[in-house]
Amino acid sequence: MAFFGGDDKTQKPTPHRLEKARKEGTIAQSREIPAAAALAMGVFAIGACGTAWRLRWAALWNEISGALVRIPRMEEGIFEPIQRSVLSLLFLFAPILVASAAGALAVGWAQSGFQFTPNLLRPKFSRLNPVEGFERLISLRQWVDAGKTLLKATGFGLIAYLTFKVFWEQAPALADLGPAALAGKTWALSSKMLWRCTAFFMVVAGWDYFKEYRRVNQDLRMTFQEVKDESRETEGNPQIKSRLRALMRKMSGRRMMSRVPKADVVITNPTHLAVAIQYRPKMRAPEVVAKGAGLLAQKIRETALASGVPLLENKPLAQLLYKKVEVGDPVPVGLYQAVAEVLAYVYRLKHRMPARG
Repeated sequence: MAFFGGDDKTQKPTPHRLEKARKEGTIAQSREIPAAAALAMGVFAIGACGTAWRLRWAALWNEISGALVRIPRMEEGIFEPIQRSVLSLLFLFAPILVASAAGALAVGWAQSGFQFTPNLLRPKFSRLNPVEGFERLISLRQWVDAGKTLLKATGFGLIAYLTFKVFWEQAPALADLGPAALAGKTWALSSKMLWRCTAFFMVVAGWDYFKEYRRVNQDLRMTFQEVKDESRETEGNPQIKSRLRALMRKMSGRRMMSRVPKADVVITNPTHLAVAIQYRPKMRAPEVVAKGAGLLAQKIRETALASGVPLLENKPLAQLLYKKVEVGDPVPVGLYQAVAEVLAYVYRLKHRMPARG
């Protein structure tokens, strides 16, 4: 009863429920993961570019600094070197931007499995409802996202402050440095700051993904009744399935019993087991045409007696055939000798050879 908590979602989501949710776009994914991957790949690409890239960066810094110094004097042709430097700067950072984009796309694909969900593209007119819009605005998730943004801003700001604190303390001494030396000093501090920001961002992204994973799985949990209903829809009604299995067993049993009169011998245990054997010259080996235990064994014996098929008691052979050979399968090589002796004895008993065809 629902009054006693029967409708509580205490059951884990089934594979069918998870697959359906995935097709609808309801999957655990964090927006922070691609952003963190983009930052990490960008910083890694900067490090991989090596000294030549940093020297080019220092030269561009020198060019831009010299052009900026000329701006207050309004010297003629000052904007041409600035434009050239900006274009060079774009080409310089192109590999970094490509690496960042590739990292973000790869991680985004890993999260969603490149799942195209057209349901998400369909317009939802409920979103135009101002009441629901206000509820979404003040929802707990919105506050969590706002807190997450504040956490990132605070973390990045603190990292930048701690990294460049030494730089500001040494500002008077740095004023005497040339543009190239100043660019090298700035680059070293910037690189350190970027690596620290990347490590911090990866921790935040990992925490955010874990939180999203738990939230999605909690939302997809099912009641016991939902699990039963889904089982009926996907696998069929258990009662109907049980009746079908019983019907199939009955039909299989009828087919098996119809082959007992054509057997050459029924090997018994003597009462608990019964295995009917048939052999024809066209067969590569004798074949088990029927077998059973208990009441089925009794029925096989009765059918055999009514059809004139001889019964032969051999407990070890009956047990081996019953355990190792399925109906319709040939006798295994290891039992050839024992079965051949039984058939030879039966043929001598009947004073005939096995019927042809």
